[in-house]
Amino acid sequence: MDIGIGLPATIPGTKGSLVLDWAERADSASFSSLGVLDRMVYPNYEPLIALAAAAAVTSRVAPDDHGAPRSAARSGGAREAGR
Repeated sequence: MDIGIGLPATIPGTKGSLVLDWAERADSASFSSLGVLDRMVYPNYEPLIALAAAAAVTSRVAPDDHGAPRSAARSGGAREAGR
């Protein structure tokens, strides 16, 4: 069974370093993917940018784009370019 985890990118006041720490911990744990939400009510990290940053610090988990263009998120392009 594949189980993903959401990054805290939509929590107001969350530092980028915490988002990256979550990504690194998910990569070293048993999670299979990382996900993000998008909120328009208050400022938050842009979802695809958050996933790209997470891809730069992970090697195993896959970004879960929830329907974003496949060329950016699913193909792992950001991960491959950074490694």
